[in-house]
Amino acid sequence: MRRPSLSLVLPGLVPAVLLAVACGTPFSAASGGGGDGGPEGGPEGGGVEAGLDGPLAEGAPPLEGGVTDAVSEGATPDGPAPAGKVVYVSTSTGDDGNDGLDPTKPRKTIGGGLVRAGLVGAGAEVHVCKGNYLEKELTFAQPIALKGAYDCVSWQRVAAYGYPTFDTTNLTVIETLDTSKQTASLVVASGATSAAVVDGFAITGASISTGPTIGVQVEGTAAATLSNDAISGGAGVATTGPGSVAVALVGGSPTISGDVIEGGTGTGNPGSAGILVQPGALPTITGDLITGGTGTAASITSDEAAVGIVVLTSLSNANAIKNVYVQGTDPQGCLGSSAGIVVTGSALAVDVQSSAISGGTGSAPETFSAGILVSDASGTTRVVADRIYGGARTGGGSQTFGVFVQQAAETDVDDCEIHGGSVAVSNGAYTVGVYGAGGSSPSIVDDTIFSGDGAGAAISMGLGVDGIEITDDLLLGGGPGTGETGVAVGSCSAQITNLDHTAFANFETLYACTGGSSAPDVPSLVTALPSATTTGDIDIESGSICSAAAWCVPDPACPSSSEVCMPSILGASWTTDDGLTGLFSGVPGAGDAGALFQGWTLPAGTPCALARGGTPVGGIPTDLFGQPRDPSKPTIGAFEFTATTCE
Repeated sequence: MRRPSLSLVLPGLVPAVLLAVACGTPFSAASGGGGDGGPEGGPEGGGVEAGLDGPLAEGAPPLEGGVTDAVSEGATPDGPAPAGKVVYVSTSTGDDGNDGLDPTKPRKTIGGGLVRAGLVGAGAEVHVCKGNYLEKELTFAQPIALKGAYDCVSWQRVAAYGYPTFDTTNLTVIETLDTSKQTASLVVASGATSAAVVDGFAITGASISTGPTIGVQVEGTAAATLSNDAISGGAGVATTGPGSVAVALVGGSPTISGDVIEGGTGTGNPGSAGILVQPGALPTITGDLITGGTGTAASITSDEAAVGIVVLTSLSNANAIKNVYVQGTDPQGCLGSSAGIVVTGSALAVDVQSSAISGGTGSAPETFSAGILVSDASGTTRVVADRIYGGARTGGGSQTFGVFVQQAAETDVDDCEIHGGSVAVSNGAYTVGVYGAGGSSPSIVDDTIFSGDGAGAAISMGLGVDGIEITDDLLLGGGPGTGETGVAVGSCSAQITNLDHTAFANFETLYACTGGSSAPDVPSLVTALPSATTTGDIDIESGSICSAAAWCVPDPACPSSSEVCMPSILGASWTTDDGLTGLFSGVPGAGDAGALFQGWTLPAGTPCALARGGTPVGGIPTDLFGQPRDPSKPTIGAFEFTATTCE
């Protein structure tokens, strides 16, 4: 892995950059160029049981605050079957010589059922009962409903067959019989219009293959809805590109909602990916639980092991990624680097909104994880109202990043709660909330950003980044002895245009730039940044420091360890991972998974010096939880406390 120094900002390692993906082909290696002083390289570029025994073994975790309760919106109601329009399929009692219209005389294969449904015509449904269906070149290209999870006698589905429980009583598995004929276990193709539905299946890429594997591939002009499905990428092996992909979107405009998707156990670069969105596809991805899987990187130190979502095309406005849970790898960890969402391409416009995103876990040394990674020199990425966790790495010399911008024309990070991640204490190990290696005019507004559990910074920008706007943010550090910095940039005088109305808490060094100059307190920032607006910045310090300083908010618990200082500022809402780990634990009551309005919020009694009025900044009228921002209410960072007013 290319590891140029971060010496202008943070000495140490750099993540390898993820890769461009050619349409219809696996990933190919590509490296990006960082700005002067930033990293030259930056993220470069099994089976059903894994999906069900991982995050949903004991029921899917409940939705938490900050992510809209939209998972069930795409789910297909299990209403009465249309009379004379149902084709029944049973692998255990069926025969493709039957017409399939009588539940006592079903067809045997799903492919055979689809052929018969084509003869039935408009309004047909194919009902598939419990069993393992090894299908040959299964393609769905009809405007009908394809439904699984039925009992083979009663031909009924249990109420909990799909999201959020994914009851496995009538588990209906689809797997390809021969990857040499068709890589994907199910291809959804032109003809599967918006009236088409794939609902109630466990779809997995091949469990044994000498090449790459795919669970579901969507292509052509397909516009089907995939709902209440558990989809896994399988166990593919690739010499170049991803070993396994759960959902490969080559074309079409499908809706993917209310599904659990995991990349599989493949080996390649990356080893596995949950969803791959290629140019030509315009999906709606909302309300899904997506993990990168437990893939193995072809090269542990230079390749990615697992990625939740890889985006290679524009996804904004109606096609933005919204209301999803995304993790780079599931709780079993991975050997290699991982990322929650990777955006890479050319001149893309991508929005990630109202989602919970984790970089994942890993144990290999000198690897990285990132919640969101952007590598598009001429593109624009907007990250709005998300909860982001850089991930956890136990290998020596590893790094984690909440948001890593390798290169971009513009990046907006607004209304987010970001945790830089956690690493083992070792030489070269760092955590960063928001890092920029190249690009122009990044906007970091109304965010609550914790630098993470490791030496690093809340915000760090390489020398090649200019026009930086940092406004109305609450920046949190790890306390004395951690070596963390509030804001680190390459140049003191040419990069930041605004660093205003921002609060610094629990940092020994608030600001650092190329020459090593630093500002131990906020007034020095005015001198250190002659080209920037620094109005309204404050620091949270102990009473002795604040005794005669109007710019300081006294807090006797700060600076201290994050376990002591952060609860003093944020009250009971403080959790070390911002409520993300529990989402992927598989146990609804575990960790933070049970908290419905989870988030770092300002408690009652927050000093008005910290919680200045909630004047909307940058056209953002609401906070992370959708509350309108009001100039008379205390606010700073991602949350507005509405129970009191500031005089």
